[in-house]
Amino acid sequence: MAEQIVQIENVNPSDLYGAKDQYLTIIKNLFPKLKIIARGDFVKVIGEDDEVDYFIDHLTMLVNHLERYGSINPQVIEDVMISNGE
Repeated sequence: MAEQIVQIENVNPSDLYGAKDQYLTIIKNLFPKLKIIARGDFVKVIGEDDEVDYFIDHLTMLVNHLERYGSINPQVIEDVMISNGE
C-alpha cells in the first residue's frame, strides 16, 4: 500500500473540488479502489502503488487544465482522469 499527499497549487481548491464537493465525488467514483481525502489544499491518496501513481499523474493534469482554462466540468474530469496521458 502506498500513501501520498499532494498539495494543490496555483488554483483554488474549491474550484477543483466543485460546489458541495461535486467534482471531488466524481473523482472518487472514478477511483473506487483508492481512499482519497481532501482537506484544504492537500489531497491524500491511499492505495496500491501503481494506482496511486496513476491518480497523482492525472490529478496533476486536471489541476493544470484548471489553471490554464480557469474551469472544469464533469466531462473534463472524466476525460482527464481516465485518459492515457495524451
